Amino acid sequence: MLKRKLRLILWPWHRRIGLMAAFFILMLSITGILLNHSYSLGLSKNHLPLSIAQLFYGIEKTDIISFNFKGDWISQVEGGQLYFGTKEFIECKGYLVGVAKYDQSWLVACNHELLVFTADGELIERIGKQHGLPLPLDNIGYCTQQLCLQSEGISYQLDIDQLTWRHTNSQASAKWSLPGNLPNNLRDTLVSFYIGPGINWERFLLDLHSGRLCGDWGVYLMDFMAILFIILGLSGVLIWFTKK
Repeated sequence: MLKRKLRLILWPWHRRIGLMAAFFILMLSITGILLNHSYSLGLSKNHLPLSIAQLFYGIEKTDIISFNFKGDWISQVEGGQLYFGTKEFIECKGYLVGVAKYDQSWLVACNHELLVFTADGELIERIGKQHGLPLPLDNIGYCTQQLCLQSEGISYQLDIDQLTWRHTNSQASAKWSLPGNLPNNLRDTLVSFYIGPGINWERFLLDLHSGRLCGDWGVYLMDFMAILFIILGLSGVLIWFTKK
């Protein structure tokens, strides 16, 4: 009679605890198996996608400005190094504001200087304050088919050959160089150059398995679940013995 009462008390709680713990049992089992085979799976060599690392590890979003120029991407990471695609290109003073073509050359405009390149990407000249260039530059583009730039809301028609610029009233018809949406694979590559390779899958699975992925509360939660697993095991044994 005593065994039957004990079984009637234990059985509902055993089921409730089992249902509550099912997700964690599955998660711990799967992550445990993966970690046991970490080397053969190459988990320490492969890294999380940047979006997942930012979500779980609080990695700050990296500021990247990009312009699509004739099918190629000119980008600047955190106001510093310029990249041509994924290749380090050149440094520029200030933030990148635009890219434009001029005859057989092309120009890269940053807040505090204008860079002129050959068609093959060789730097011809840096034009800045010493040349009387109106600064800071806000935009570069075309005004009625003529190369022009904008500084503090004022537009200037630009003559690179003579290194002259004059006020223009063609601002309404100006077509400024506009930033574009860098493809995700290029963005992830540039961010990895800036912040390093990031978090590998082994680290992520270890943190998920231990609960550290959610900080201190995650660790306490896993401790609580471990206690429930102990209760689940003991109650299962007792229920089995009371049936005997």
